[in-house]
Order: sequence, then structure tokens, then C-alpha cells
Amino acid sequence: MAGINAAVAAEEPTMSLRFVFAASAALALASCAGRTPAPVSLSQPSDQATSCEGFAAEIAANNSRALSLAQQQSNTNAKNVGAAVVGVLLFPPLLLAMDLSGADGVELQALRARNEHIATLMRQRNCANIPPASPEAAQGKAIDDRIRDARRGGEQPYCKDVGGYETYKQRTGEVCRL
Repeated sequence: MAGINAAVAAEEPTMSLRFVFAASAALALASCAGRTPAPVSLSQPSDQATSCEGFAAEIAANNSRALSLAQQQSNTNAKNVGAAVVGVLLFPPLLLAMDLSGADGVELQALRARNEHIATLMRQRNCANIPPASPEAAQGKAIDDRIRDARRGGEQPYCKDVGGYETYKQRTGEVCRL
């Protein structure tokens, strides 16, 4: 009987090691794939028939999607940094949970390229009011509009209303009110 208990006791660490290994392998396989990018095509079959208003609406929608993708990319980068730190220091299999696909960046670049292509088509068609082709430019225009509106009252605008101290100073060379 003592021989059987010794054999069972010897197998227990092996079984728990197998379980840990199997769980780590499952985690690695489930999480290392990341997301497959789905970039938008530079030109669309409907481009020839699209109106100036349709192009403007598409640029606005693309800019909105680009801002969302930029936020997702920032979140993914933060998660990857956290996984790397914990993986190196405490639990190495967590390194396999990092999303290295770069899908958000690929899609973001494709949206920006598509917007530039649309802006070119709009210029060729002599469309009026071509919207900013990038979300950053769209945000800059919105900040410039807020600065202009704040100055109409004859006062220096508050920093919180015009994109913050640094943004205001870079855009105008002036100092806003805190």
C-alpha cells in the first residue's frame, strides 16, 4: 500500500505541471492571433457616381472611424505594455497575449489614404467646401472655430474652451486664460 501511495504522490506534481502547461498553451493559442485588419480600399467602384455631398459625408464618417481606431490603437498599445511588464516579471506565457497584429494602424492608414483620394477627386470635380481629410485637421478646424468664437466677445478665451494651453499657444502664439 505504501508503494501505491508513493506512486500517486509522485504523479501529482506531474499532473499539475501538465495542467499548467496545457492552460498556458491554450491561453497562448487563443490570444496571440490578434485581429485581422480589414482596410478600406483606396478607390471604390461607386466613386464615379458619388456626388460632392456624398464624398463630404464619407470623409466625415471616415474621420469619425479614424478617431475611434486611434483610440483603439492607443488602448492596444497600453495593454501590450502591461502584458509585457507582467510577462517578463511574473508570468512569461502572458507575453503571448500581446496583440502584435497592428490591425488598427493598418486600417487607420487606409482610411487616411482613402480620405486623401476622396479630397483629390473632390478638387478635380471643383467641389466647394472640401472637408479636412484627416481627423487631426478636422479637430484643428474645430479648435480654430472655437478660438474665433471666443474672441468675438473681445476677451481672451479660456484654455479649456480652445483645446488646452499648449494647443492654443501653438495655434496663436498667445496665452489663453486658465
